[in-house]
Amino acid sequence: MPTESKIWLLLILFGMLIGIGYAAHYLTSVDNANFAMLEQKQRLDSVKEMVETRRKNWEKLEGLATKNRELAAHHEVLLKAKEVLETRYRKVTSEIKYAAESIKNAVDKARSNGPGTEFGEVTLANGKVLRNAKVRAVEADSVSFIHADGIGSIGLELLPAEIKERYDLGPEALVPQLEQARDLVLAVPPPAKKGR
Repeated sequence: MPTESKIWLLLILFGMLIGIGYAAHYLTSVDNANFAMLEQKQRLDSVKEMVETRRKNWEKLEGLATKNRELAAHHEVLLKAKEVLETRYRKVTSEIKYAAESIKNAVDKARSNGPGTEFGEVTLANGKVLRNAKVRAVEADSVSFIHADGIGSIGLELLPAEIKERYDLGPEALVPQLEQARDLVLAVPPPAKKGR
């Protein structure tokens, strides 16, 4: 029979084997835990990078959204200004048409009321004086008079400034200038209407 010292020796050896097995198991568990921790740390670093990238992207998106809101507000201001300008454009073109038509009608009326108007004496540009001059007809390029020496049509170059102005004749005539200005303004196409 084994002696007590051999039992103790066997128990110690058995305890050492169990201790070595436990130590090996413990070291393997620690290695596995360290490996798992290293993997989790790498995943955590990857997640941190992804979160940082997404945060930066989010900041960019917020910046773009702010800029978009600012542009939309500016666009609204421009649309309102455009509407005001379109209204003013329509008003100005309407006023120009009305002014041109009114002045043309006034000149036509003055020219049609011209026959029978007495001037007494009319001094022409060449120095000739028409006595007892009475307007017979007013044309765009001349005025016909009945006077003491007969009847005659006087061209624009010989008419005095007062008569040219009264009947809106010659190169300084207001109606052709106003019609030309009207045509220039109306030649510009009105602003195109676009949907919002």
